[in-house]
Amino acid sequence: MRDVTVAIVNFLPVPGDVDGNLSKMDSLTALAKQGGASLICFPELSATGYSIPQSLQYAETSNDRIASFIVGMSDRHGICVSAGFVELFEGKNFISQILAESGRIIGIYRKTHLGHHEREHFHAGNELPVFDTSFGKIGISICWESRFPEVIGVLALNGAEIILMPYSSGPGGIQRKGIWHRYLPTRARDNSVYIVACNSMRAEGGRAGGGVMALGCKGDVLSEDYSFDENVIMVNLSAEASSRARTRGTMGDNFFLAERRPELYSDITSDRFFK
Repeated sequence: MRDVTVAIVNFLPVPGDVDGNLSKMDSLTALAKQGGASLICFPELSATGYSIPQSLQYAETSNDRIASFIVGMSDRHGICVSAGFVELFEGKNFISQILAESGRIIGIYRKTHLGHHEREHFHAGNELPVFDTSFGKIGISICWESRFPEVIGVLALNGAEIILMPYSSGPGGIQRKGIWHRYLPTRARDNSVYIVACNSMRAEGGRAGGGVMALGCKGDVLSEDYSFDENVIMVNLSAEASSRARTRGTMGDNFFLAERRPELYSDITSDRFFK
């Protein structure tokens, strides 16, 4: 990867107001570009808002209005954009995150681990792709998926240097900080990856949700904000620090993925448990 400035968005999408959400996203993308960002990350279902099952009525293919607008943002502002929408793919609805750069779709990630309520309305994706951008390799893990160490491990093993984690989760403020600090630094440290997380704010029943966090390859906090104000947080990710984290060093300062013994871990992928 090369040095890159990432913009992480604390964002309040309005469920169902696709035009308003896209317009606000466009303005925030312009602001991020002015600040020198090469990548901006919006939360889960940022274009449609997270409201299930209502959000299903705004499902679109990657050739329709929402994806086309996001692709246009990447071209118009000269920045890589990651944003969420309800995707209609092969006749099924997915919680998807598009990655667009230079006026084209780099890739679309379809959430593979659905929350219990989500399973009633969405299909789960079956791939953990890593996307090539002009500044490095990107993996995506949506909301609840960050609870599964295997997801981040697979992305890192396949070359991901930066993991984007878009969320739409109710707990916010100090509660959100406590939740993320319990496990996200471990995901970054164990896999020697940068983690960039952002959570949608929610207006229903009072302010909730929100929060942004960026973690270095050793699990160190680079930036975080848990206010309930819509804003853009800028963070610089160092290529040199990423490269250094992926070298074999001392036992305490090592690229742990390179030291694995996969022949011992078959139980992790076995389906014989919890049947």
